[in-house]
Amino acid sequence: MDLSLLLMPVMIFCEYSFLVQCALGLVGNAINLIVLLSRTMRSRTNALLAATAFADALFLLALTPHYLSRFAFFIRKSKCPNVNPHILPTKCRTEFYEFYVEYKTLFTFAANWFSAASSWLTVAVSLDRLWAIKSPLHVRNSTCSWSFALVLLSVFTMSGLLTLPHNFAFKVIHENNTNGDTSNHSHAQRQVAQFHNGVQYLFTVTSIVVQVFLPVLLLSVLNSFLIYYIRHRRKLFETAAPRGSQSAKSSVTDGQMHGCVSYIAVNVELQ
Repeated sequence: MDLSLLLMPVMIFCEYSFLVQCALGLVGNAINLIVLLSRTMRSRTNALLAATAFADALFLLALTPHYLSRFAFFIRKSKCPNVNPHILPTKCRTEFYEFYVEYKTLFTFAANWFSAASSWLTVAVSLDRLWAIKSPLHVRNSTCSWSFALVLLSVFTMSGLLTLPHNFAFKVIHENNTNGDTSNHSHAQRQVAQFHNGVQYLFTVTSIVVQVFLPVLLLSVLNSFLIYYIRHRRKLFETAAPRGSQSAKSSVTDGQMHGCVSYIAVNVELQ
């Protein structure tokens, strides 16, 4: 049996399920932000989780134009010929498609940026929970400290700088094709690489390492230590914390640990 026939159901599912995933992701992250930023839930860990939810929501929004551009309804006006969208007559192209083509590389850069920021914020959450369990007396609940603000600023700045070359890697070239008939004027566009193939390859490898492999590796190590300390905390710590407080911290830590494990599994599968 042809391999393409076997992969066709998977391709169709991935293409049409994004809209549902995007809607659920935006609604879920909005609920997370409302809960985590409420006055009674303010803590350093919850602030990091809120920043992660914010980055995830922006990542989904940055991917949406790429998804919508795959459907003829968004790129071709009604009563126009069904031809290749890249050589549509100018009068047949929608305003959305004109906007998308002009800023396509910017949307790609934004998606890579917020994806990298979300990955490293997840690492920061794991590190914060591990530190809270290992040294509970040194943990501060303040969410407005200079160190916390510096962590957020560093994560978004460094991830943005590391993914910035993608914004300049390709340039959209516009080509006019009239074929001697101004009534059938068409406007084609194509992406042209701005850098040498070796430089572009280096950017791509660096992006994969920074956005995927390093976060997954660090999350695996941190969560391994997290599981170890959770299982051995009675032997390692001799604290007399109230039972209710202990169970609440345990539930938060266990929930965060499950989320990080799910993150690792999903990212490894996608790559």
